[in-house]
Amino acid sequence: MYVKYNINPINKKTGDCAIRAIAVATGLGWDEAYKGLSEAGFIIKSAMDDVESIQYFLVDVLGWKEGKIRITKGSKRPTVESFSREHPNIYAVLSVANHITCCGKGNYVDTWDCGDCSVYKYWYTEIN
Repeated sequence: MYVKYNINPINKKTGDCAIRAIAVATGLGWDEAYKGLSEAGFIIKSAMDDVESIQYFLVDVLGWKEGKIRITKGSKRPTVESFSREHPNIYAVLSVANHITCCGKGNYVDTWDCGDCSVYKYWYTEIN
């Protein structure tokens, strides 16, 4: 199920999707997610919203796991909506074409409904 939510402190809706997704999925909040991604990008010498920086911050700093999308021949990638529904026991940050979003407890959270977007990569942690 789609949950419309904007954690950005000034209600900005573009340009900070990686920060928003990580802030919501991890519970860190927008400021701490910004600082973490910024530091990650600085350490690995990459832009803070590049997949490499997101990977470093979530996996190497926070201890999340990297998920794999396995596609069998003739099948399609999962959408944000289907992925969220099929993984109710994780919090995840999802990489889709030109966007980063998040899901947890069977819901996906963003400023716009990206449920039809295909998931290419994801990082996750189990829900306790």
